[in-house]
Amino acid sequence: MLALLSFLSLATAHIEHDCTGEDCAVCLTLEIARISLRSMAVAAAVFAISLRFTFTKRAMSAKSELEKVKTLVTEKIKLSD
Repeated sequence: MLALLSFLSLATAHIEHDCTGEDCAVCLTLEIARISLRSMAVAAAVFAISLRFTFTKRAMSAKSELEKVKTLVTEKIKLSD
């Protein structure tokens, strides 16, 4: 989040700069910031997907553990006299 705010402040401060041409330090800095943000976005997406699969796997294993529990209800035993 801090990186995003830093990039936005950098971009807004230098959006209308006097570009010196091919070796412009401001343009290079903005391009590096863009590449870094893209990398962080990909890493965040991979992290979110891995979290989803982790929680899905845990939920499935918890469900299977509940199915293994043997009670009178799960065995469908009627207790009538």
